Amino acid sequence: MSKLDLNRILVVDDSKFMRAFITIQLEAEGYVTTSVEDGRKALELAAAQNFDLVLLDLMMPGLSGIETLSILRQHYSEAELPVIMVTSSDDSQHIVEALSTGANDYIVKPIEDFSVVLARIHTQLSRKKAETALREALIKEQATNEMRARFISVVSHEFRTPLASIMVMSNILTQYHNKMTDSQRMQRLLKIQDVVRHITTLLDEFLLVGKGEMHKLDFKPEPTDLKVYTQEFIDELQKTLPSHTIQWQAKEPLQKANVDQKLLRQILTNLISNAAKYSTTEKPVVCLLHQDQEHSVFRIQDQGIGIPESDLPHLFEPFHRGKNVGTLPGTGLGLAIVKKAVEFHSGTLSVESTENEGTTVTVKLPIQLHPTTDAT
Repeated sequence: MSKLDLNRILVVDDSKFMRAFITIQLEAEGYVTTSVEDGRKALELAAAQNFDLVLLDLMMPGLSGIETLSILRQHYSEAELPVIMVTSSDDSQHIVEALSTGANDYIVKPIEDFSVVLARIHTQLSRKKAETALREALIKEQATNEMRARFISVVSHEFRTPLASIMVMSNILTQYHNKMTDSQRMQRLLKIQDVVRHITTLLDEFLLVGKGEMHKLDFKPEPTDLKVYTQEFIDELQKTLPSHTIQWQAKEPLQKANVDQKLLRQILTNLISNAAKYSTTEKPVVCLLHQDQEHSVFRIQDQGIGIPESDLPHLFEPFHRGKNVGTLPGTGLGLAIVKKAVEFHSGTLSVESTENEGTTVTVKLPIQLHPTTDAT
């Protein structure tokens, strides 16, 4: 048969002999067939199963071929489900009626040369395959354009404010440095450095997501004492979140685990920072670590604004932000980075969240892991 991937054909004919004849011929060519004797059964099957093409008898008792076709076209376009009418009449009126109702093609009985039928089937399935590929390409292009638009929007929004801040502070230093004390000048210089670090972090996020999608991210796992590493990291991170409390707990025993420390840092930074950002200062962010036989399990819990249920399916898409974040700053890249970093570890990531109550993110990373360069 054809090398097409589309091969499921529904044969509809009130003649038992014709159904058997067509089925034998098609299956000999490798097609998968289902046959029924009337229009109503054909409609039931079409609704319940996925067919690539229908061979439909024009003249049948009960629901005629034209009536069956008319109902099919209410649900499936000619591109989605090609229909070839099979008629014992070469009356042009019947053929025109079938084509105007939505038939893709027709075959006249008796069928003397089945290769003609096969050629017509192949033509329709080829068209369907090409149109499906085109439709998928258009959808992909639309998604790419939407991603590009969101990228431009995020970049312009997230970089404009810190760059303007640098400009203001540098102008002040330029115009008033002679009137400022050393302490005042140092304060502004340190502020500029903080802003530059913030911009650098944003750039790292953009680059990390891009590299991750191309599977070019450096991945270098090494034996790590997770309790010591995480404790030191949280102590450092706590200094950048002075208004929030990070409650850290590690449940013994813990063995050394193979992790990429840079990527683990990205995971914890994004999850804990998000938890703090979307929580009030009165509520602590909880970070728990334990191990089972095969995994190191990190659990980050907050009692913040939570995530709307409609946002959960899109949570890890780059640039996606929840509907309830309001004016809180963010790029929408953090969780996309976390997902990619977890995938490089061959780990799993799960989220439980209730709006206005809080969110729990659980990350499981294999304890034993060998270096790899691909997250697939």
